Amino acid sequence: MRKRPSRFRGIRRAGFSLIEVTIALGIISFALVAIIGLLPVGLNSQKQGADQSRAIQVLNNVTRAVKGVRSEGGTNKFLPPLSGLAVGTGTSTLALLRSGTLASGNPTAGDDQLGTVLIQQLAQPAPGIVPVYISVAWPGSALYQGGAWKNHSGTVSTLQYVLLPR
Repeated sequence: MRKRPSRFRGIRRAGFSLIEVTIALGIISFALVAIIGLLPVGLNSQKQGADQSRAIQVLNNVTRAVKGVRSEGGTNKFLPPLSGLAVGTGTSTLALLRSGTLASGNPTAGDDQLGTVLIQQLAQPAPGIVPVYISVAWPGSALYQGGAWKNHSGTVSTLQYVLLPR
């Protein structure tokens, strides 16, 4: 019996060997593990950026409120949301709530405290000028003790000189 000529005689078979496929899968899986390992770092950076952005916005709002002093009945008072603070010297600590509002004292159980705002009125260097140190720290468990923040993941601060109305 004569052998029939093969149709595939002039064609070279192309493909990957098992070793080549294994090495390629190893490289791909190493790259995927590295990328998945970077996800928590990226998410943490995004959260820190959002917290800092929120704190800067609150600092800006409080600074505007501190600069807005009005004179009522011979006494100088801050505009809302700081209307409860008297102009003078002293330190006030406010809670920054998830709703974006400020609350004095401890927030109620239903409120979610995002951060803490410190407003420190310093001694007047001249009549009609009040230096005010404003600092915002996050998260809500941050405490200002002994001239420094404790239990915080970040802070933003400013010193403002407020001109009192005559």
